[in-house]
Amino acid sequence: MPLTELILTENVPGLGAEADVVKVRRGYARNYLLPHGKAYEVTPGALRQLDALKQKRAEREARELNEAEELARKGVWIRHRAGHCEPDQKRTRRRNRST
Repeated sequence: MPLTELILTENVPGLGAEADVVKVRRGYARNYLLPHGKAYEVTPGALRQLDALKQKRAEREARELNEAEELARKGVWIRHRAGHCEPDQKRTRRRNRST
């Protein structure tokens, strides 16, 4: 199973975050990551651009942390009752129709 190295350009769940260098199977890279712009191949030029991606990732993470801290300071609470569905996902009960 041949693997190829890629640099991620955005977060990919279960694989890595922006600016991570990952090894994936060639088919996954060729059929999904590369065509969707989620990654690009590791080359000497790409490794030089990696610093810019890491800086962009650090800025994004700092912004998200600031937003989270601001919400915590304001005392924002998100409440949701466990076991309840959203209005558009109402449960239907099945009746036991034994005769």
